[in-house]
Amino acid sequence: MPIIRGHELDLIRSQLQQREAQYAEALALVRMKLNQLNPVAWLPNEILEEIFHICASWLYQPQKPKQRLAWTQVCRSWRNISFSSARLWQCIDLCEARFAREFLMRSKEAPISVVSASPLKLFTENLHIQAERVQTIDVFLFPEDMIELFRIIGPNLATLTTLSLKIPPISSTFVLDTPLPNVRRLALDCVSIFWDYCHNLTHLFLRGLTSDYSPTLSQLHDLFKRSPELESMRLESIIPICSPDSDTATNQIIHLPHLRELSISTKATAVAAILGGISIPSHTRLQLHFSYFSDLSDIFPRGLPYEVGKKPNIDCIRLSRHAAQLLTPGILPWSDEPSHVLFSLSSGTCVSVPFMLAIHTLIDTSSITILELNTGVLQDVPAQALEQFLGYACNLATLRIAFNDLAELFRILSVPRTKTSAMICPRLSRIIFSKPGDLWWHFSANWLQLFASCAREHLMNKGYQWVKIPSVSEDVVCN
Repeated sequence: MPIIRGHELDLIRSQLQQREAQYAEALALVRMKLNQLNPVAWLPNEILEEIFHICASWLYQPQKPKQRLAWTQVCRSWRNISFSSARLWQCIDLCEARFAREFLMRSKEAPISVVSASPLKLFTENLHIQAERVQTIDVFLFPEDMIELFRIIGPNLATLTTLSLKIPPISSTFVLDTPLPNVRRLALDCVSIFWDYCHNLTHLFLRGLTSDYSPTLSQLHDLFKRSPELESMRLESIIPICSPDSDTATNQIIHLPHLRELSISTKATAVAAILGGISIPSHTRLQLHFSYFSDLSDIFPRGLPYEVGKKPNIDCIRLSRHAAQLLTPGILPWSDEPSHVLFSLSSGTCVSVPFMLAIHTLIDTSSITILELNTGVLQDVPAQALEQFLGYACNLATLRIAFNDLAELFRILSVPRTKTSAMICPRLSRIIFSKPGDLWWHFSANWLQLFASCAREHLMNKGYQWVKIPSVSEDVVCN
């Protein structure tokens, strides 16, 4: 091998590096031309921008908006499209000063969303200049920082349509006195406002407002009057005061024809007062939660708040120890599919007994064909209450039972209410004991004889009864 001198070695290395650079450039050119042949390269820039916007919304909505920088790091074409698209930079995170400046600049004249996931940092530089573009505010800040933010941008919020405010648990509730003329979606967590500012809302969420900061009952009903397009409402841990004119207000029933979901979690007296002044469509999902609950008629002295003349479509009742649900037709056994849960009532105390004793005053129980008894619910129910409830369910055809003590249930189903009357639930044709996840220990030894006796009594009046028993894969015909 010939000896290569030092200066010759440097020359050869330089030539090889030049050749390597030429090959790399040629390879990059080939790859670029191959990429241009891909179907995605044929799409117009406007379509690519739309795809970027949709993907960024789906993939990165719960995360910080800086993730949208990913579209600038794929290729030159995508980078140019991303940088020139104003709507990809609409989300301004006040916690990230460096990104907030960049996003404010690149969003150009597009509407912007102001967010803050952490109360520890706050960027407001140049925000007052862009306040007229603010369409959404969703911030988690300390009260003094929130007040400062709205002091800067507050007078120029004509385009603000969505507002969500939350303060840390260690902070005290306060009143924000900023006008909100065009807000349609309002969510306040331990933050109060001047309630007369609110009108034409479509979504309302209030949480953690004591009597000093919560709207009074009359203010709440007036808000409903000013928001006939209300679609969703959640009121959690608020304590509205019944002002002297509340009785007059509740005499004028306010109809909310577009309401799809209503959820209230507060004292039973407050729930009764709120619901007593409104009327909702028969398809509205109504969810109520109380720390203490004793009587269903106290909450609904006028009946369920559904509009007069339109009965809710209910064929199934599900009872648990601390909850009760009214379900619409078509729901799968033991399913919690929200679209089928028309009415839900839950409490820290026993719900099943007061529900059983009063439900016949609120709905037409003859429409109930399915009853689901959740785990352990029967241990709280006196025999008299259970018998009364089943007596009203005259068209009950299917009984689904999770793990329970079945002695009283089978006794009630086995004998007539009186010597001259028919048996309870005469149309009962199916009893199912198989809730997913439940284990029935020694079912045959404990309950099979009682069940057979019950089925025998029913068979004296009608045909075969189909029953699904734990550990048995097929339906068993009792004959």
